[in-house]
Amino acid sequence: MGFEKFRLYLNELENLTQEIRQAPEFSMHASGRTREELLARFEMSRTLINLLHFATIHLMRANAEDYDTESENWILTSIRRATDDVRVRAQQEKTASVKKLADRSLQLTSRLMEDLQVAAA
Repeated sequence: MGFEKFRLYLNELENLTQEIRQAPEFSMHASGRTREELLARFEMSRTLINLLHFATIHLMRANAEDYDTESENWILTSIRRATDDVRVRAQQEKTASVKKLADRSLQLTSRLMEDLQVAAA
């Protein structure tokens, strides 16, 4: 993968991460919310951030000489688990804007993984 594409992915990952962190849907203000609602918000936010974080790690390490098979397998497994978790939580989500953030995170991660596979081939 060329540096320009790498840079674009890195920027996209960072921008989406910041958007999720600043989204009012993930605010932890307790006014009028139950503990379960706050926990669900926290867990969805954390899951999205983790997915993007794992994708960023994989992007940064993909061409490193010391990126061994064990490390790569661990991060790929982590990405798969986080992807599955985001999908499950997105299906349960009622807020359209949160579903949209989940979809954008999944699409970005999917595109990144495909491009890294093509580049490695």
